[in-house]
Amino acid sequence: MQLQRACSISKKTCGGPIQATTVNVSRSGALIRMGTNSEVCWKIGDFIVIDLVMETSDRYAPKCMRCEARIVRFDLRDGSAPFVAVEFNRIEFADRKPELTNVSKPEPATYWTM
Repeated sequence: MQLQRACSISKKTCGGPIQATTVNVSRSGALIRMGTNSEVCWKIGDFIVIDLVMETSDRYAPKCMRCEARIVRFDLRDGSAPFVAVEFNRIEFADRKPELTNVSKPEPATYWTM
């Protein structure tokens, strides 16, 4: 699976979904880069829902990989897009939400230091 995927992040108690891009995805979690003007109302330990856009096919309806995840780290560097690291608790495949249908391809990610 391509690691850089367009995605949407949401939390029930916050506003609408935030458009973002995955930098790296594994079986246990993901590193996600949000837009530079993303206003985040989350903190470490919060549970969020991430919808990762899956590649389309003529044979199947558009799908997304819906992940319920816990935030384990933030990187809020000045002047750059914030990064969030999450640990997956549950993953399922679902029909793609309409707002994810016309998501543009992600920009190439820079590097991430641990």
